[in-house]
Amino acid sequence: MSAPQAPPAPPTTIFHVLHAADLAWDADDCYHAKSLATEGFLHASYREKVVESARLYFPADADLRVMEIDPMGLDVRVAQTPRGPMPHVYGALPRRHVVRSVTLDAL
Repeated sequence: MSAPQAPPAPPTTIFHVLHAADLAWDADDCYHAKSLATEGFLHASYREKVVESARLYFPADADLRVMEIDPMGLDVRVAQTPRGPMPHVYGALPRRHVVRSVTLDAL
């Protein structure tokens, strides 16, 4: 009988798609997604779902950016949704946790 296998390690980065015009940092060097005010969290995706999420939630001709986020050490909760592997970030995102910001095509 073989030993049970450990669950896979969580991804080291998550991604947030946004309109390029919405990419702004406050005086504390944090990004506040519009959804923080309306839903209480920032929507994120894992890499394999970024393009699909962008197609579902944004117009085809939208000028989009994708933030690659390192969630390790964030001082806000990051949790999965009941609908599937789509992490939610429950608070403002400090710039130091953004690995890079690129166009959707460059990802």
